[in-house]
Amino acid sequence: MSQHDLFASLNIDPLEQANAPELDLELDVIHYVNQCIRNSGLGRERFLDRINLCLRSAGKQVTLRQLNHWLSPSQANAIPAWVMPAICWAGQSIQPFNGLLNPLGYKAADRRASLMQKITESKLEAAAKTRESKELEKMMKRMLENNEDTEE
Repeated sequence: MSQHDLFASLNIDPLEQANAPELDLELDVIHYVNQCIRNSGLGRERFLDRINLCLRSAGKQVTLRQLNHWLSPSQANAIPAWVMPAICWAGQSIQPFNGLLNPLGYKAADRRASLMQKITESKLEAAAKTRESKELEKMMKRMLENNEDTEE
């Protein structure tokens, strides 16, 4: 083994290689987007109108042919990343993003999840303040009792 090979092998982290997730997600993304379209209750044409409504300020437009092409499992083309937020908005769902994040062990948080987290944090902070207040009251009570004992 040459010195160059030795240094190259030091840069490889075997734990990272063993834990690297499989990210062959093309069919999964197609499934999640199709599910999003079905769950929206809109047909593909109306769903596409909502996508294009979202993309109007970007100066881009998606055709029905493009959408059908992207959502066909037999096609080699993938859904472009710039369309994914518009798809999520059109379907009022973050499921397509969750499908992308799932192999990494993450989930996208929508507004409800964010609000629930803030509520929980607020309740925990309030409980901590209540405990602190009770402790301070106990300390004050002990101090007052000690003062009464010394005055007698």
